Amino acid sequence: SFAMDDKMALQQLLELQLQNYVDSVADTVEQARMELKIDRELMRIDSVWMSLQLEYEPFKQTGVHVLRPPDSVIEALDEHEVALQNMMANRYMGFFETQIASWKSKLASMRAVLEDWIEVQRQWCSLEAIFISSEDIREQLP
Repeated sequence: SFAMDDKMALQQLLELQLQNYVDSVADTVEQARMELKIDRELMRIDSVWMSLQLEYEPFKQTGVHVLRPPDSVIEALDEHEVALQNMMANRYMGFFETQIASWKSKLASMRAVLEDWIEVQRQWCSLEAIFISSEDIREQLP
């Protein structure tokens, strides 16, 4: 057992005789390296989603604000869904499995909501002129 601190010397490492356990040490180092990579990617994903914003713009002269095309959000969704899928395929993801599954679920929900929102908005924008601009139809509405 050893503690990695300012007082650690090369002699202490040599006393551990790590050269006798090259395969085990290499496996441990590889696992730590891959876990660090996953951890950093999860932090990056979190950072990106904390900074993303949806933007709105006025629709014609109605005063109604509609969602601007969320290209940056869709791009982040695509990129991060692929990254999370790759993490799930990584044999070292065990420690992060709950976080990865949570992010996959959040992104799937975000995609579904955005797709529905955009579709409803598209339909509303195409029908708005008929129902709002047409005096005849407005008089017939309850």
